[in-house]
Amino acid sequence: MLVVTLIGWKVAGLAGAITATAAICLPMSVVVYLAYGHWENYRAARWRSAIQIDVAPFAVGLIFSGALLVGQSAGLGWAGWAFVLAVAAFSTKTRYHPLWCIAAGAVLGVADLV
Repeated sequence: MLVVTLIGWKVAGLAGAITATAAICLPMSVVVYLAYGHWENYRAARWRSAIQIDVAPFAVGLIFSGALLVGQSAGLGWAGWAFVLAVAAFSTKTRYHPLWCIAAGAVLGVADLV
């Protein structure tokens, strides 16, 4: 999504960024908005459970691929990738707020350790 916004910005400035972002987000947002009101009506349906179970790995894959692209674009070295893995493990094993991980990354980045 960010890439689409940046391309829009590069092509037509602020108006292009807004238009490109709306073009990528608006259609699915409308579909989700319209479907959400009916989703609870089908809580006993087998297809609803199947969709919810099947979408989870897809979402994880999209998040992972996005994180990988951001890490590559940032030029992370071995210490940066080690920090990413540590944060991923920490986040899955604890219930701490993610801002603590962001703050730790900021401190390590300012100290030029990652």
